[in-house]
Amino acid sequence: MPEDLVSYNPLRVDGSAPRATGVSTSDSFQMNEQHTMLDYKRENAMSTATEVQPRTFSWLTDGFRDLLSFQKTPSNDGDKAVSVSNATQPILETGPTAALLQMKKKKNTGAPISQKEWARLVQFVQMGAEFSPNRHISRESVVGILQAFRAAYKLRKPGGDEGKAAYYLNKFNTMGQDEDTIEAAVETHLAHAEWPVGNDARPLVVFLRDDHVTDEAALTAALLPYWDTLWRVAARGHFLVHNRPIRDDERKLHAYEPAAATFTRESFVFSVIRCEDHDLTALLTFPGSTAAMYPLAGYPDICEFRVMLAAIGEAPVGTHWKGDRFTAYTVGRGLDAPASGLHVQAKGGVTFCFTFDQWNILRALFAEAWENPFLQSSWAVLTEEYGEL
Repeated sequence: MPEDLVSYNPLRVDGSAPRATGVSTSDSFQMNEQHTMLDYKRENAMSTATEVQPRTFSWLTDGFRDLLSFQKTPSNDGDKAVSVSNATQPILETGPTAALLQMKKKKNTGAPISQKEWARLVQFVQMGAEFSPNRHISRESVVGILQAFRAAYKLRKPGGDEGKAAYYLNKFNTMGQDEDTIEAAVETHLAHAEWPVGNDARPLVVFLRDDHVTDEAALTAALLPYWDTLWRVAARGHFLVHNRPIRDDERKLHAYEPAAATFTRESFVFSVIRCEDHDLTALLTFPGSTAAMYPLAGYPDICEFRVMLAAIGEAPVGTHWKGDRFTAYTVGRGLDAPASGLHVQAKGGVTFCFTFDQWNILRALFAEAWENPFLQSSWAVLTEEYGEL
């Protein structure tokens, strides 16, 4: 992994985090700028017309941005087997979304899945595991990817390229262990308390693309137990690169399905609506004389706001959480005083000031909302389409 994409802890005390001299009272909220909802559909339409990806990836180095350009010329770099530009070449021929949907259909119907198709899937797994500066995939997902490699490697055809075996061993010995076999290195890797983020998918990518197995049917049987993990991270990679979910546009919304729900707790209101494209959009309404309202436009916004609620709470002044869409940091009335609340900065610089009591009300409100069957079923479908965001 490039040096500038080091492991990031989103919850830390950061001396450079913005500070404020006070927070709002329980009946008022502050908005610094007017907010405009992101029209990501319009961005997608523009990208289709111009053949330019709407996501700028401003956090990437020039080298990684070149990889995301899907250049046709293969890289001569030693790690070219897992570069994004090379990884996406076979997928672009039929379209990445269609290829992934076809593979999912095969999985659901029990149809045979080839090694080449598994290789396509894990190419997106690599993208999902490596390309996000603020939020990495969960330890559960990292473990699932490693276990999938271990299961597939047992089917490696004898007499294969020993250089590949050395490559795998080197990747799994990066944390200082000195194991002699792939199996032992993977086990040590799985047991390590601090696991490296991102590059754990690379051995699986290289194996499924360049190595050979004794039986493709046995390969599918070995990898299917890890399907949920692989698909979740692959869908994340698909969204990060293409800025769209893995969605079957022909899927119809049944008329009898509920389309909206509203939840209220101590004058805080969370309203959720299902849109025509099956996605969700939400509106947060805050109490007070200004009665501020803030839209959460789609699954990515709602998902990150929900993660932020769980990730940061009462903590020392300057504790900082940063995502792709929101930033939160604790504040006090003085630099040496205990934290008395936190600020949340959203897109466009809009900033809300909360006391910890208000923040805990929002936490309870979201917890109540996710007990609702309508939201649970909708969220399960969207999580499968967008992946682990």
